[in-house]
Amino acid sequence: MPTADLNLFDRVLVQVEGVEFVSDAQRGFDAYSDLQLLAVRVKVTSQLESLRVRPGPDRFTLETDKRPSILAEPTCSKDPPLQKEYLKGGDSVSGWVAFVVPRGLSRATLKSDLRKPFIGIPLSLPGSSATSGGWGP
Repeated sequence: MPTADLNLFDRVLVQVEGVEFVSDAQRGFDAYSDLQLLAVRVKVTSQLESLRVRPGPDRFTLETDKRPSILAEPTCSKDPPLQKEYLKGGDSVSGWVAFVVPRGLSRATLKSDLRKPFIGIPLSLPGSSATSGGWGP
């Protein structure tokens, strides 16, 4: 790959706008379940000049103190869910991504392959004192 192409991944900004535990009794995620849904609202901004960045739930994973890699759910009941769409330079998209996680998490890091090296954003879990933020240029 040409050197110029390596830099295109440096022009993508990913920010965490919110983190919530979500109940979904229809899917079995309630107060009695050993598992719960963790919803993360992300904002992805492209600073590229062409249609090269396509955010979506499939571009995110979660690393926790209980499991090293949790894939994002393909859909999220929180509104608006993060949509798969190509972004032009200067455009951004914001939406929720959900993960099925064990109860009692003390640490979680949102990971994405939208940048190289991969992005890792420590999350502030509801009820904890950790921090969350963004990662970009």
